[in-house]
Amino acid sequence: MKCKKTWIISCALLLLLTGASSCDSKTLLYQFCPIPQQIWNKTDTMDIPFPELSHDTVAQVLLCIRNKNRLERKDLWVVVEYAFRNPDFQRRDTVHCQLSDSLGQPNGQGMNHIVSEHEAGLLHYRKGQKGKFRLYHIMRSEDIAGITDVGLHLIAAPDSARHQYGEK
Repeated sequence: MKCKKTWIISCALLLLLTGASSCDSKTLLYQFCPIPQQIWNKTDTMDIPFPELSHDTVAQVLLCIRNKNRLERKDLWVVVEYAFRNPDFQRRDTVHCQLSDSLGQPNGQGMNHIVSEHEAGLLHYRKGQKGKFRLYHIMRSEDIAGITDVGLHLIAAPDSARHQYGEK
């Protein structure tokens, strides 16, 4: 019964966060994937589809880690793979996520669950492309306990960054 109650509260918070982020016109994507039993196994991959946009853009990609406020780990290494079609584009970035500082205090914001964002590069998106992101950890340990959700936050870069890359 307690698990069901926790699941309902987590879903309600996720909907609230998604609704709040949708008000920001710079946010192109803000999506989390839940980690079963809060144990991220080395074989678990998270696929996040990216919606087709009506214009070319450059977006900052942020890897989001939601975890309990008491983790056994101070850091985490995660791979972010990009796979887009029309035109074809693939890339793989490795992101080092510093989950707590040298004193053991969690990095990020939140009370019971801490959400930290980690830079994962820029996405140069072309109008009409379709694609997805794939996330997985590359730690030596098979299981990483305490991670509740993994996701992405994509933010449209300012116009000056678009012009720098020849975007319109």
